[in-house]
Amino acid sequence: CLLLFVVSVDLMMDAGDDDGDVVFGGKLSYEKEMEWKTFTTGGNPCLTLDDEILFVPCNATVNAIETKTGKIFHTFEPDSEPTLCVAVTPDKEFVATASRSLIVKVWSWKSFETTKSFKAHDSPTVAMDFDSSSTYLATGSATGGVKVWDVKRGYCTHVFKGSTGVVSLVKFHPRTFHLFTSSDDRSLRYWDLKEPTNHKTITTHMSTVRKIAFDISRNKFYTVARDKLLKVWDATTIKVKSTIPLRVECEGVGIVEVPIASIESGDKDSEDSVRVLATGGANGIQWWSFDGEELKMRSCPRWMRKPCKTVLFTPGSSLFFAITHELHIEIINMMELSLSREIIGHYDEITDLRYLSSPTAPLDGSGDIIVVGTNAHDVYVVDAHTRKSNTLFGHTDIIMAVDTSHDGKAIATTSKDGLCFVWEHMGGLRFKKRFTCTGHVNAVTAVSFGKKSRDLLVTGSVDHHVKRWSLAWDELVDDGEEEDSEGENSDKSDAEDEEESGETKRKRKHLVKRKQQKKKINKRKSKGNAKGHVVFSRFAHDKDINFVDIAPHDKLFLSASQDHSIKLWNMADGNMVHVYKGHKRSVWCARFSPVDQLIASCGGDGLVKLWGVKTAQCLKTLEGHSTSVLKLCFVEKGTQVVTVASDGVMKVWGVKTSECLATLDGHDSKIWALDAHPHGRGVVSGAADGSIVQWKDNTSEVLDQELKEKEEKIVLQQELDNLLQAQEYTKAFILAIRTNRPRTILKLIRTLNEKHTLDDIVPTLESLTMDQVAVLLKFLENWNMNSRTSYEAQLLLNLIIHTTSLDHWRSIPNISSILQTVIAYSDRHTRRVDSLLQQAHFLDFTFHQMRDGVSNVTKGK
Repeated sequence: CLLLFVVSVDLMMDAGDDDGDVVFGGKLSYEKEMEWKTFTTGGNPCLTLDDEILFVPCNATVNAIETKTGKIFHTFEPDSEPTLCVAVTPDKEFVATASRSLIVKVWSWKSFETTKSFKAHDSPTVAMDFDSSSTYLATGSATGGVKVWDVKRGYCTHVFKGSTGVVSLVKFHPRTFHLFTSSDDRSLRYWDLKEPTNHKTITTHMSTVRKIAFDISRNKFYTVARDKLLKVWDATTIKVKSTIPLRVECEGVGIVEVPIASIESGDKDSEDSVRVLATGGANGIQWWSFDGEELKMRSCPRWMRKPCKTVLFTPGSSLFFAITHELHIEIINMMELSLSREIIGHYDEITDLRYLSSPTAPLDGSGDIIVVGTNAHDVYVVDAHTRKSNTLFGHTDIIMAVDTSHDGKAIATTSKDGLCFVWEHMGGLRFKKRFTCTGHVNAVTAVSFGKKSRDLLVTGSVDHHVKRWSLAWDELVDDGEEEDSEGENSDKSDAEDEEESGETKRKRKHLVKRKQQKKKINKRKSKGNAKGHVVFSRFAHDKDINFVDIAPHDKLFLSASQDHSIKLWNMADGNMVHVYKGHKRSVWCARFSPVDQLIASCGGDGLVKLWGVKTAQCLKTLEGHSTSVLKLCFVEKGTQVVTVASDGVMKVWGVKTSECLATLDGHDSKIWALDAHPHGRGVVSGAADGSIVQWKDNTSEVLDQELKEKEEKIVLQQELDNLLQAQEYTKAFILAIRTNRPRTILKLIRTLNEKHTLDDIVPTLESLTMDQVAVLLKFLENWNMNSRTSYEAQLLLNLIIHTTSLDHWRSIPNISSILQTVIAYSDRHTRRVDSLLQQAHFLDFTFHQMRDGVSNVTKGK
């Protein structure tokens, strides 16, 4: 859903132009094209039986996420307290939510309205589950209480006592009315709803049971805990049959099918699949046979090794859901052992981001990618439309800066670990690490690609140095091609070696050895181990470097630092060209204009400055932000500058006019990241609260709408003038209400009153809607404040009172405040009229007295 932010700009109206044409001088409006906020903050999630909807708690709300698209389908808002757990019925009729307010709410999935609301326990409910009939809801509290509720009738059916501490697990058997619970006492409890006295308490794990998985076909179930053990149970006798040592803390278990060919010990040519146990824990996802043997997979990508917080699965489904400790949702296709989709539920604090778009990308932006750096150790590449993401591993500390090449084929990432990685775009969301730039002795805080060549790279660091790097892309060889060419050359060398002898043979061997060494180096480079070559390194500033940028022609670059200065450097020899001084605090960002000899900078002093590249003089200072300005970028071919500040405010400035053209409020915290789309399709911003907003320039749409409304007003005004000319006052009255013309309505009331035909508009008043009546009341409220128009206001009010029922009066919005104002001014007008009448009577009395006195004097004479 798009939230329209209409912002005022300077609409330059030609005073001598009678038709009032609008001369457009800048941006009129922006709108939020897409906003990504944190959609999970922990708690116990749940999954529908068809794997279509995933419910995850997020602060005081519950988000329903479509697993196919990764979009939020609906958001439940139980109350203001954090939500702890959520459950859904197998038939998707009801959704239950529980929060710290002790209230459990049952929602209708069709209408999204609350059907039941009750206090389940005297302490927060932390675990819930529905039975297979979609009738009973089991709840477990933080103090050991377990209850079962009939959600359709709305009462408690069972109360089970005996658990101590937090009840972390409540789970119904999928076929029977048996309930399994576990709490802090490390025991697994079995309850029979039909026979409450039939229950068991078994203590086999050394820690709290985290998950339970039922195997109906084998009449068994499996439990895992943080004691690094997996227990195999007989579902009939409720006794442990065997124990599988996991050697790692486990948070979840599921029964899935995987291809036999993907298992190391399996037949790689087999097309069959086999049922296995899948566990999620500190070592990521692992596979086990039912006999307790760990199954190694032929390939083990990084996403398999990410520690899991919990796992979800549906029996018989090929999808397996894992939620990591970073609150990333991994949707895994088990039949292909591939990551179907990764959804980042919480970005934490965003430090930097960039658009990645090739010059040949579709005009609708469907191929756009956003590269996101956060205070985590990984880099996220996210599809700008579907939010599908991929994680790039390699750094060992916080990501400080990212940048993308002009051709959309590479990205560069820097970190607090002192390294800069360059990744090649392999298509889609796949990237491959190609270069490692080492040389800085402290955190690398800034990076910039050349605007014409991706062979050129500049970095800045906390060690106060800037470095220029040369990237030898031409020397990189693809892995597959390299292996093929190496095999062919080796065969040829062996054949020739058999025919040669003596010195020739030794030379041939030497050449072959050199070629093989060279190929090994190229192969290492192709695997991402190539080193970036340092062209030069310069001590640039006395304090940390916050930003670097390369000029559009790749001949100059600049650096901005916390020492309040900006420096311009020659790209060829690394010599300093100019120093730009004027900021009173740290300079957070500085960029070259894409078209002019201009540099824009912003800093902690809240100012935005425009500098001449050659003169090193401050040309303009843009004032308007009340806090530190953290990032800026040029848009509209360098004619405008977008800035973001630490108070979450974004502003758009005109470069020539130096005026603020737009003010947008889209974040609630510091905006550390900002980038403009390379093809001018808007900007994207990222804040410290983990939110990302894509802003779309809808100026043309707003202008078209304004022109359309203006044309409609002209047509209606002409029609209204024609009706007045033809003395069709009733039709003119209706049209004046539609076009919101209070002065015309006032004129019509005066005309009709003079002609004694005011009652002709009574049928019109009776046919008005309540919104139109409210508009008339607002008009007469303003008229009644002026003694010159109060008479017409009273006439109209009298007609409205006699034509509007009491129920309709109650339905008018803000009727109380309107009537209070009307009554107050009407009372004032009444007192004024009474005073006028008294004065008139006194004048009349005086006149009669004087006339009688004159008459008596005349008679006396």
